[in-house]
Amino acid sequence: MIGDEMKLYGIDLKEMLNSCENPILLCRIGLINLAGSQQKEGKKDLLERLIRCVNENFAEVKPLVDSILSSWAEALKQEYGTVIDVIVSTKSRLIVHAKNDSTSLIFEIGTILHPVLGFPFIPGSSIKGSLRSYLTGIKYENVEELLGGASTSISKVLVTDAYPVDAGKKGLLEPDVITPIYKDPREHRASPVPIIYPVVAKGVKFRFFVAIKDKEKDLPKEVGKWVSEVINEGIGGKTTVGYGILGIESAGGVI
Repeated sequence: MIGDEMKLYGIDLKEMLNSCENPILLCRIGLINLAGSQQKEGKKDLLERLIRCVNENFAEVKPLVDSILSSWAEALKQEYGTVIDVIVSTKSRLIVHAKNDSTSLIFEIGTILHPVLGFPFIPGSSIKGSLRSYLTGIKYENVEELLGGASTSISKVLVTDAYPVDAGKKGLLEPDVITPIYKDPREHRASPVPIIYPVVAKGVKFRFFVAIKDKEKDLPKEVGKWVSEVINEGIGGKTTVGYGILGIESAGGVI
């Protein structure tokens, strides 16, 4: 339940929340409002509003997303020798954490949203970090030369953020909930409080680019294979319990 009496600079926060259509602003106002409302009901109401806002706004935002992706592709093609166009889809719910992200400030478990446009996305740094871990795991000798590192800031491979291009049947976001399990016998009298949070829904498609600046003939093919392996292993948080399972829709298409 939204607090009726909370005001900011003379403006009623309930009224601001009811009229807000920007997911990021909604989170910021909601965070302030939670200080004056019942946390449990306040978070539930805010989560419902956030999910509805993100899902309903995506149709309006999508043309801009497509335009951004097209401009990235053209710019990367001019700067790099090879650009791999990758489209993946979520086969399970997806959580991508970010420190101090708008949703993380409100919910115990957050999912990163674009700081301006408000849709969920997968940062290129997360994909590249997973690629680095994969290559280290298979004992690839030139990880730092390929991806950059402590000894060099120069990278032969650039990975862009992955932006949503298809919201699927359920929309981009949906709610999820977990109930804490107490291990200490003395806590058996406690009433577990369910933790609610937003997740990327199953069936959402994301698109990103992998750009390669190297004259080695076989490298683009190898990088494409490695990226596919990384995607198949899962991206984001809680992959060990079934989150973040992705499938390759298309990859290896060099533009």
